[in-house]
Amino acid sequence: MPTAPPCAIVIFGASGDLAKRKLIPAIYEMAREKLLHDSTYVVGYSRSPMTDDQYRKVAREAVQQHARTQPIDEALWKKIEPRIYYTQADYGSAEDQARVGATLGRLDKKFGNKGNRLFYLSTPPETFDVSVIIRWASAGIAVESTCGTGSTCA
Repeated sequence: MPTAPPCAIVIFGASGDLAKRKLIPAIYEMAREKLLHDSTYVVGYSRSPMTDDQYRKVAREAVQQHARTQPIDEALWKKIEPRIYYTQADYGSAEDQARVGATLGRLDKKFGNKGNRLFYLSTPPETFDVSVIIRWASAGIAVESTCGTGSTCA
């Protein structure tokens, strides 16, 4: 497979179980298989208080515990780790979303990205109300519901 173009991978619910067990290890494995561009970076977005360095430690532990390939390739990890960031934010806060947007803009400049984004919602459905979905939709962010088939969920 070819290497993907540079992008920002934004994980909503970055401190949760799905991110730790599946998403962060998968990002590591994609980098190991040379499927991620060297300018791709990760921004974890969650309500839990944490610094970039604390989140990098969480990410490393997730890779150590759940990556397919063991042991961790230390040279590769040293390339990935400085491209992992974290923002504590409330999902429904327009101010927090604007702050995350500013962070993405700053990191795009740092890494030479052109605004390519991948947003992964790794959160329980109840964390998002209709106003958040409407705000994201108006910003061009596609939202897919995977919480079930009932009309109260969809």
